[in-house]
Amino acid sequence: MNSETPRQDEIASLVAKSVHELRTRGSLVTRGLQDIRKSMQADPSRLAEEAIKLHSLGKFTEGVAACDSALGIDPDFDVVLLQIKGASLAKQGNAEDGLDCFDQAIALNSENPHSWLLKSRLLKVRGRTDERLECLRRVIKIEPSFAGAWKEIGVCLLELGRYKEAVEAFDSGLGQNPADEDCRSQREMALSELSGSQEDPTFFVVYDNKNGWHVKNEDDMQWELERTDNDGRERWRPLHTCFGPFFSNCDPNEGPTGSGKELAETLAEEKRRLFPNGPVQGGTAPDGDKNR
Repeated sequence: MNSETPRQDEIASLVAKSVHELRTRGSLVTRGLQDIRKSMQADPSRLAEEAIKLHSLGKFTEGVAACDSALGIDPDFDVVLLQIKGASLAKQGNAEDGLDCFDQAIALNSENPHSWLLKSRLLKVRGRTDERLECLRRVIKIEPSFAGAWKEIGVCLLELGRYKEAVEAFDSGLGQNPADEDCRSQREMALSELSGSQEDPTFFVVYDNKNGWHVKNEDDMQWELERTDNDGRERWRPLHTCFGPFFSNCDPNEGPTGSGKELAETLAEEKRRLFPNGPVQGGTAPDGDKNR
């Protein structure tokens, strides 16, 4: 997967769907005198189509201007116009203002899956994977069969190291489109990572008064809740002084030199030799969610 702003053909396709849905809702007769008066001022659907065309041609400044000229004429079309404007601003390198447009569109109609998807694409460019994942989950909640969304969820989970969940997401994507070879290869990657993590557990070097310096598997560690962040993420810390984590073939300082247990045992032996009566300083628990 590459890290680019949303492609022009994707923007045109997504927004054109919203325009089509709005234009087929009814005629001027059923919309009433107020809509007739608005249509005399300007036709927001035509302006939206013009903005899409300008975006596709790479005329992003003109596209933004076309959106601005139509915003406020008909609230039904403001979501679509904000989508186009946000995408055009992103193409100009103005990602934050682009995100702001998508947020405004979501505030007007949180049930439009295209707004959430466009926001997720821009968050990908910004490297904000957690937020991107949340946007994609909203897409699926609104429209469970939204094409490609489950695969994108799997990619986010793979990036976050949540391999089991990633495999499940890719399975859902393949259930929708069995011919998606990219989804299948991403699933194999997640499955490989999951297998590796299960075969090679994580170890810590721990000190307590009863056992002195010794090695513990992560599953046998004892943790306590330190705090809960504003975003609801829990932060945990070990009950005893510890160093680690140590993974198979991964020493944070020396690189691939051996199994995680071997590395931990080596450090434990050194601690017993240098600090037989206890630690001088200890490590902290890795950030993240812990079900302890």
